[in-house]
Amino acid sequence: MESTNKKSIIQGGNTNTHAAVVLLGSAMIATAIYLIQHYFSVIYPTGLGGGSICNFNSFFNCDAATHSKISNLFGVPIGVFGMLIGVFLLSNYLFRSLLIEGTLYFTLLLNVAGCVALALYSLIALGSLCPFCTLYYILSILTFLLFYFKTDYKSPSIKVLVLFGVFQLVIAGGFYIYDQSLKKEQSLIADSLIKDFDSYVNLGNPKTPSPHRIASATANFEEAPLRLSIFSDFQCPACRALSELMGPLTRKYKGKINIQYYFYPLSSDCNPQMTHSAHPYACDAAYLASCSGEKFPEVHDKIFSHQEEISPAWLKKYAADLGITDCINNPETKKKVVDLVSIGNSFNVQSTPTLLLNGVKIEGVLPLNQIFILCDELLQRNARGSK
Repeated sequence: MESTNKKSIIQGGNTNTHAAVVLLGSAMIATAIYLIQHYFSVIYPTGLGGGSICNFNSFFNCDAATHSKISNLFGVPIGVFGMLIGVFLLSNYLFRSLLIEGTLYFTLLLNVAGCVALALYSLIALGSLCPFCTLYYILSILTFLLFYFKTDYKSPSIKVLVLFGVFQLVIAGGFYIYDQSLKKEQSLIADSLIKDFDSYVNLGNPKTPSPHRIASATANFEEAPLRLSIFSDFQCPACRALSELMGPLTRKYKGKINIQYYFYPLSSDCNPQMTHSAHPYACDAAYLASCSGEKFPEVHDKIFSHQEEISPAWLKKYAADLGITDCINNPETKKKVVDLVSIGNSFNVQSTPTLLLNGVKIEGVLPLNQIFILCDELLQRNARGSK
């Protein structure tokens, strides 16, 4: 018979301890649910895509981890298993079993070990850290420490482990079926999309590379397996929608894609093809971006994110903040912008945005999932061709 002097969280403990367990368990479940939702929204995006509260910058973002090999097991997001550990934690308040408490301690220990391994993989292999994953790691460590100090029941029950394992397999099986249904749905779209893409004339990449890069896998634009040239206008709403896809694209295809930007303002101030100025400040925004140098990706994003605020006063202040006012007023800057505009005219750009994906012209904005489908297909062809 076990000593009654043994500490127990579930059958003993005080109000603060119980509140901490419930709070940590609930937070683990909520965080894991967000990560599951984020996984499916990134792997099977719908609509035009866009931002995520989980993507802070190039280092702190969830997309890099989501696109990595460790994000799922046979199509089941690993967040599912994190969620189930949270459920297992709270379930002991229903059963109040010392066998479960001991098994929980063992499970939480394994969970912490897994969290450390995932964090190290993210830092070393991916060079980034997922903010919500990190939150889950912290919650896991705190929960484990609570059990470490507050319970003496630390031996797992084989029977409970088996039952929990079966429960995980059943739930994971449901997510597997859901994942397969999404794959099938995407495959049907892919067949038609790739057929249409292959029917378009390949115009090749612009002979004059743009000095403005959003992503750089290689110094020579032509050497990347994925090459995207964008003809865009900073005051164009559709161009703004396209700009929001650049983050997901660069994160998923990091090291494989070159993205270059060409100015194509719908304004006669710097575009000889225009007879009027549909977007009166688009040329001024282009001059500013042209002077941004290595900060172009950051400036590109900021201008688009403040599209509705663009005015002479806003542009003047932003230029002053960047210290490029003299550059903007230099006649040579306008010439550089006009030269890049002329490249768009050589491809008969009629509207913005217009894209060249590995030389194939696409007008307008494609939904993110369709861009992913085309890029994945082009990468597969490149891999087959290199063998």
